[in-house]
Amino acid sequence: MEQHTQESTKSITWEELLEEYRLQKRVKPVTLRNYGIAIRCFQKFQPDVLPEQVTHKQLLYWREAALDSEPGLKPISWNTYIDTLRHLFRFGLESALLQCDQNPFYKLKVRETDVEFIVLGTEDMDAYRQHLDRLAEKEKVAKQVSFRPVWFHRCLLETLYNTGMRLHQLLHLHQTDINLQKNTIHLRAAISKNGKSYSIPIAEPLRPYLEQLLENAKREGIRGNEQLFNLNRFRKRYQQEDTPMKKSQVHYFFGQLSRQVNCKVTSHAFRHTIATTLMRHPDRNLMIAQALLGHRSLRSTLRYVTVDMDQIREALNNR
Repeated sequence: MEQHTQESTKSITWEELLEEYRLQKRVKPVTLRNYGIAIRCFQKFQPDVLPEQVTHKQLLYWREAALDSEPGLKPISWNTYIDTLRHLFRFGLESALLQCDQNPFYKLKVRETDVEFIVLGTEDMDAYRQHLDRLAEKEKVAKQVSFRPVWFHRCLLETLYNTGMRLHQLLHLHQTDINLQKNTIHLRAAISKNGKSYSIPIAEPLRPYLEQLLENAKREGIRGNEQLFNLNRFRKRYQQEDTPMKKSQVHYFFGQLSRQVNCKVTSHAFRHTIATTLMRHPDRNLMIAQALLGHRSLRSTLRYVTVDMDQIREALNNR
């Protein structure tokens, strides 16, 4: 009887709480992964503290250690972790899985410093394209060339530039998501950050690159429900059917491209670029930018917009 009482009052672990959340909420794998990252970040600071044992003062000490250490968390990352754990803790309270008086994860967010977004200009894109064109010519006669095969990396660059899709979406595209007859790309709910399913148009400059990608995918035996943008299937040295392309490979490509061209570019810069470009004419492009980026609210879209000095100058001149 005593043993039964002890078992029934045993505090739930972070892992058990997350598993209950998964079962009851049916969350997407990417959401579950983000929750796991936030939990592990806390456990690095307090490895033996269970959810019911967390106090607000402990979290204040964690905040101090996380933000002031070298290298420390960025304020935006800290706020994301706190939002995530507060939501998970609230679920535990509402589901009677946690026996606590209050949620300790409130009043912990910090002011986020302004982030300088990268917005690519026409000159930047010309430099990237010209560099890849030179590498493509070199690839015809040389064995050792950066970004082999060059056509794949050019297609990756053009797809991000002409669609503004997230890297996670690009790496989870299937052949069946691309409809050349309707000239659209379907972004499934399962690969969208907000769980929204929507389609975007294929711009004319992008179409020949996607046609080449689909043709080569068919030649390599990539099936309709397999990862389409997979360097490991096209680069013979890494050709392994069960090895998906990872985000780190894309980050490496853009890191090397930035150094070789001496002009920084990241995969996410294309979203800011396409939003900023469209919003130079907000009266007719605001809703277009929102639809293209797949945002539920205009507020999210406006966060991606960077006003450049030429726009400010033009507005002042036209007062």
